[in-house]
Amino acid sequence: MTELIFQEYDDAYEKGENSIRNTPERIGVFVESEADVPFWYMLFKKFAPGLNIEIQASVRLESKADKYAFESGNESNQTGQRVVRGKDIVLSLKNTVGRRRLLCVDSDYDYLLPDRNANAVVINTSKYIFQTYAYSIENYKCFVASLDCVCVDASYNAEVKFGFPRFLREYSQIVYELFLYSIYSKKHALKKAITIKKFRELAGLGKPNIDDNATGHLEKLKSDIEKKLKEVDAANPHIDFKKEIKALATELEQKFKIQRENVYWFINGHILFDDVVAPTVKQVIRKLQREKYRQIEGEATESGRANSWRNRYHEMTYDATMLLNVNKGHYHHACSLLDKIKKDIDRYLHDIRNSRQTVLLLE
Repeated sequence: MTELIFQEYDDAYEKGENSIRNTPERIGVFVESEADVPFWYMLFKKFAPGLNIEIQASVRLESKADKYAFESGNESNQTGQRVVRGKDIVLSLKNTVGRRRLLCVDSDYDYLLPDRNANAVVINTSKYIFQTYAYSIENYKCFVASLDCVCVDASYNAEVKFGFPRFLREYSQIVYELFLYSIYSKKHALKKAITIKKFRELAGLGKPNIDDNATGHLEKLKSDIEKKLKEVDAANPHIDFKKEIKALATELEQKFKIQRENVYWFINGHILFDDVVAPTVKQVIRKLQREKYRQIEGEATESGRANSWRNRYHEMTYDATMLLNVNKGHYHHACSLLDKIKKDIDRYLHDIRNSRQTVLLLE
């Protein structure tokens, strides 16, 4: 009943505002931070181009007295208040959602564990709250089919010899059991549990050797993970992990189609981006750029213009992390998790159309 009251107030308020502005009905979309704005903006423009959306980060201003107010945008901290962003801040607005006020959040583990807390239940049941289904937007930025294109964009060198599909497939296979143990740790009390902090300590690759397709680093990663999981097993002798983890793997595959080869979509996106993909992509790009420099120098030496050509090439290249942050490869390739977001937006659009038809009939 509370949500309905908020929704009716929200719709009436926005309807009045839109009539004063003489514009199509405005849809307020609240996201976790400014970094999430481009992702959700592009999705709504792609799947719902007719919507008049106003998308913004939801923030909370905290004072020393622990008083706060919700504001939109990136507020300054000149009054001693601290600006706080994040998923919890967005979900604090969950009782004010409606057809004209939407929330968009990273799924984290809430998609895979829909009953683990009150927020997870709301995220998975509200038609006005949208989620990534992947752990976060960072997982989309690491979409394997787009990584070689990122390298070419950054280097203007199309001779990408590093096998990203093989690399992420092997990485996923290695961290698969670690992921299962982390999910199990969320559902059960364990000694030496696999927390997000522990996952980061174990799952990062540092700066892998790209000349052997990171084989050496992947083998060490596999050994470290196996050692850690044996420690967890030993610390919890009352649990038959072989049986429990196998059952969990079957459940996740049946419900969410999670397999060894694609689990990189569902592990912590910041770990995947910061500690695995970005360092690897940077090294591939550096190698491509060095090769391009040598090619330019060889072609330009006879003309005496090597320096000017080298400088021009340097101006044309891009920073690897910047390109990954704006990577939109998932928009242009088949992506099953993006299809799930599209279905949610389609259902929302259907709801809007039915609501408008009902209003017209009543009038």
